[in-house]
Amino acid sequence: MVLTPDSSGLRLIGDASSETVFVTSQQATDFPEGIFMLEGDDTVTGSSLNDLIYGNQGEDLIDGGLGGNDTIYGGQGKDLLGSTSGDNILLGNFDNDLLTGGAGNDQLFGGQGDDLIGGEGGGNDTLSGDLGRDIILGRNTLFSDTNRKLYLLQAEPNVFNVNSADLIGNFLVGVDQFGLTGGLTANDIALEEIQNVSITINFDGNQAFQDLIGILDPSSSTLFSGLNGSISGTLIREASTGTMIGVVADVTPEQLQNSFITV
Repeated sequence: MVLTPDSSGLRLIGDASSETVFVTSQQATDFPEGIFMLEGDDTVTGSSLNDLIYGNQGEDLIDGGLGGNDTIYGGQGKDLLGSTSGDNILLGNFDNDLLTGGAGNDQLFGGQGDDLIGGEGGGNDTLSGDLGRDIILGRNTLFSDTNRKLYLLQAEPNVFNVNSADLIGNFLVGVDQFGLTGGLTANDIALEEIQNVSITINFDGNQAFQDLIGILDPSSSTLFSGLNGSISGTLIREASTGTMIGVVADVTPEQLQNSFITV
């Protein structure tokens, strides 16, 4: 593993191989514009300070490490991004990524692709699947996490199949909220109750996805295991077009009625 300073002296650059990197506190201090990995399937662990890490190409596994408020970009490839403590920002960018939050107030953005996002470590998290068919778990029910989660929703055009809409689990009524983006307001949303609707979940992501789905929420393993099944809950549509925005498991339309804000 070799990290080399770039010409600015503010960044550390990896090489084209698959590297294992443990960022030191000294590196985080001396190179404030971050760690840039290149090609290869890299494994990176951040320091105890505020880290800025770019995975770039390849299927990368990046952990912000213990301590610090980290910002992590997956880049291209099917990445696994995680954080343990601190108030962190994780961005999957391209492809099918897995993002998991930690104990702090985290912001998780899937980007393009079909992402799996889990804000299961506690904290008041902001969770956004962005483009693609995403699965978003607000909390791990085994941890009795009652912190507020803000789920950012956007309307993508021509989504008329439930298996193309975002799937949201472990929504805590009266605590969590949906943040509507792209100019949407609560008046633009239609809520529809669904019962035992067939769903298919297939991940074409980093192999670690399958190993970690049960860790994200073992109590939901039958729903989020990549198997065919069914779901009951509430379908969220854009009222004017009918396009499907998301499906919220195990929650009725009446329970969701006052859960929408515009951001």
